[in-house]
Amino acid sequence: LPLSGSVFISVSDTDKEGAAEVAKGFYDMGYTIYSTKGTAKFLEGHGVEARVVNNLHEGGSNILELIDNKEIAIIVNTHTVTPNASEDDSYIRKAAIKNKTPYCTTIAAAKATVNGIADQKSKAATVVKSLQQYHQEIK
Repeated sequence: LPLSGSVFISVSDTDKEGAAEVAKGFYDMGYTIYSTKGTAKFLEGHGVEARVVNNLHEGGSNILELIDNKEIAIIVNTHTVTPNASEDDSYIRKAAIKNKTPYCTTIAAAKATVNGIADQKSKAATVVKSLQQYHQEIK
């Protein structure tokens, strides 16, 4: 996972509370947060600065351009049931795959991503051992 860069966060209304925690984690580690209008407004209300980017159906410069230009390091995008948003979600995920950009489709996965990156940055996860090595250390 990228240890720096920008994160795009766009989530359904039911995932916004969890997204605030995720965004705060990324933000505190120095990532730039990009978000759609609704998510950005919610995040800013929770103390996280977010740069607004258009969805595809909104026209103009949009999130696909940022992904294709490698300006987004990680994507957090949970499913939305409105027709335009569902179509946008599909294109965002396809662009992520095409550009080999890590993406999370659930808040649980996004939280695990934040925790994993935080551990890696703190150097707490520098020793890799096999299960057999761990068992030998048990007394």
